[in-house]
Amino acid sequence: MLVTFFLSGIVKGFLGIGLPAAAMALLTLVLEPTHAIALLVLPILFTNLFQFFRSKHRIESFQNYWPMGIT
Repeated sequence: MLVTFFLSGIVKGFLGIGLPAAAMALLTLVLEPTHAIALLVLPILFTNLFQFFRSKHRIESFQNYWPMGIT
């Protein structure tokens, strides 16, 4: 599982997106999909918040995308 998160993190680092897709594809090889989803919730939330707070344009992003964040 550590290798899965490492590879998924590399994908997200290069593209800025893709952690859920890459991790789900790899995790479902060894886990049930429901367990894989439960395992991914916190890493996805953490990486998205990290990207948001690291951005120079977080105020503009928040103003544009807050409705999507609520849903």
